[in-house]
Amino acid sequence: MNPDAQYVLLLLERSDQQASITGQQVLLDISNMRGVAGARLYGNLTDRQRAASSMYIEPTTWPIVVVFPPHGDRMQRLHWGSWRTSPVMRAVNDYLRKRMLPLVPPTYNRDLESSLWQSLSHDVQLVEGELNGDKMAALREYVGVLAKYYPGEQRVVRKLHQLLHWLWGRNATTLQEFSVKLTGKPDQPHGNDTYISDVVGWVACRGSQPRYRGYTCGLWQMFHSLTVAAEAANRSMNSGLQSSPSSPATDPLEVLHAMRSFVRHFFGCQVCRQNFLNHESVTMETDVHDHEGAMLWMWRVHNSVNRRLSGAFSEDPLSPKVQFPVESACPLCHGKVGWRPGDVLYYLRQMYGAGNIV
Repeated sequence: MNPDAQYVLLLLERSDQQASITGQQVLLDISNMRGVAGARLYGNLTDRQRAASSMYIEPTTWPIVVVFPPHGDRMQRLHWGSWRTSPVMRAVNDYLRKRMLPLVPPTYNRDLESSLWQSLSHDVQLVEGELNGDKMAALREYVGVLAKYYPGEQRVVRKLHQLLHWLWGRNATTLQEFSVKLTGKPDQPHGNDTYISDVVGWVACRGSQPRYRGYTCGLWQMFHSLTVAAEAANRSMNSGLQSSPSSPATDPLEVLHAMRSFVRHFFGCQVCRQNFLNHESVTMETDVHDHEGAMLWMWRVHNSVNRRLSGAFSEDPLSPKVQFPVESACPLCHGKVGWRPGDVLYYLRQMYGAGNIV
């Protein structure tokens, strides 16, 4: 047993073949968790009943999963009555996530809205000539995804819907016309409660100096939050359908395609654009098959970019480019061998979900 384990799980199970397979699978899953160790007891019925009674557990059905937490805290029964691996591990994961995942820092509306404003008011304005053809299609796609999934304030969402309706009403527009439409506040409806703030400022994305972080940090946060919002919307739609919750009711590539179109046609950093289009984005269609896959793809690409830019002149010395989430932020995300995708998904939902945006 791992001497560094903080949590010890004990499985009390029958000695038949199915229980044996389940116990082996559960211990195999646990073996890749840092700070967690597991053991099995599958003797005869008398031995199991004696062990359960010694822990003041009234044995009903088997298996029984008991966890012993650190610091001498009281042990707790997590699961009993089903020999299948998935409900056992679901109970284990739910328990550990609540105790081993510290409160994630909030995602700030200020960072999201500042990046949104800068992408539309600055990057879009860098294109040459009119907004037409592929550029108009890319802008509609980008604004469309934002109008559908942007998790920030409702005045911003109303402005995005208004802007999208205006874009679909024309085949081309000048940059000046677009700028006027972006900055203007309509008389009806909602008046001054339909706008995107042009006051750019940073909270979590604030760099140690003005040249660090800021816009690109906020843009990553916005795209992460869009993939999380799209996955949540898909789960909500599937809750009333007969299909599996994992099968997409909406296109899992919707947000990623909009991101790629924005980068291709508008993103101001030309070197960043070429690196993304030639390297990171090439696996999009082959790697993503559902909305959870889209969330993980965005996370992997973000870490790939962090790895490439680590030590570069653009790196903030007080906020170095690292592989996230770091172990102190999500211990369960870091297995003994590689990442644990299920826990990374849990972290991403907690970090970028609507309930964590302030």
